[in-house]
Amino acid sequence: MKNFKKIILIFFYSLIVFSNATAIENKILFKVNNEIITSIDILTELKYLSTINNDFNKMPKKQAFEIAKKSLIREKIKEIELKKIFKEIKVDEKFLNNLLINHLESADIKSIYDFEKYFLLLDISPNLIKKKLV
Repeated sequence: MKNFKKIILIFFYSLIVFSNATAIENKILFKVNNEIITSIDILTELKYLSTINNDFNKMPKKQAFEIAKKSLIREKIKEIELKKIFKEIKVDEKFLNNLLINHLESADIKSIYDFEKYFLLLDISPNLIKKKLV
């Protein structure tokens, strides 16, 4: 019985020690008014930009990072300015769906189901993409 407990203990210890855990550190990189931009936001923007532009993957990482950073800063500024004018920004769901499908035709997306499936496979929230296009 004692040996069995030792074997179980060694087994769990080895699982903990030798497990290959990976994590991305999320840091606040920029603050635009009260809106923050994190390192995860930049990584998501890099993924998004590479999906809508095939040449984006070919450019140097530093340049791609700068483009993603500037894109997010512009997006936050637009969002802040629009919130000053409108309390809530709403777009007709049917119109938005057509816009999404037309915008992402090059990625062979022909329906909203394809759109959601495609971005979930890339680990990007489809709602985030919808928000970008509104």
